[in-house]
Amino acid sequence: MIFYKILYTMKNGGVLYYFMIYKNNNSLNNTVDIVPMVTIFIEKDDKILMLKRAPTKKIAPNKWAGIGGHIEKEEYKTPMKACLRELEEETGLIVNDLIYINLKYLIIRNVKDEILREQYVYFGKTDKNPLFYEFSEGKLEWIDKSKVMTLEMPMTCEYILKHYFESEISKRLEVGVATYFNGKENILWNEILDFDNYKGKIV
Repeated sequence: MIFYKILYTMKNGGVLYYFMIYKNNNSLNNTVDIVPMVTIFIEKDDKILMLKRAPTKKIAPNKWAGIGGHIEKEEYKTPMKACLRELEEETGLIVNDLIYINLKYLIIRNVKDEILREQYVYFGKTDKNPLFYEFSEGKLEWIDKSKVMTLEMPMTCEYILKHYFESEISKRLEVGVATYFNGKENILWNEILDFDNYKGKIV
């Protein structure tokens, strides 16, 4: 068995991520399963709709998070459809209830070296309220933006919202890669651009 390490680096020199593949019986296989997911954060006035996950949940019980879930097989090429499906299932809100919805982040996380999680993170705005506030996943609540960062959240959710609040308001699509950097858990951010965007420029 032969192992290969593939490194991706950002413009600031930080390591994006690596994964390992092996060659066995003259075949080349990726040992990491890819799990695509969606998350959406809905804003209204100066509040964000947050979900306090039920105490019975296997992952992050009693913690606050956005709305979302797994992308179904038929939705792989259109994560927006998965996002809107999850939004309707968990809040009763539909696309016509939204003032806007934008894809803001793509989060890459290698979970226990077995799963490469791709998380498509959307932000939207509405002037409506959810049709219900409590269901099997947990309880929904409008939280003042000034208090959101005081909530107990999963690491990924915390870093997403921290970056969102601290970065300039723009429609830039950014990739965030979960890593262990400078002695602590972190997410490294970079704008997603095509090679053509850099032609003739010094970066």
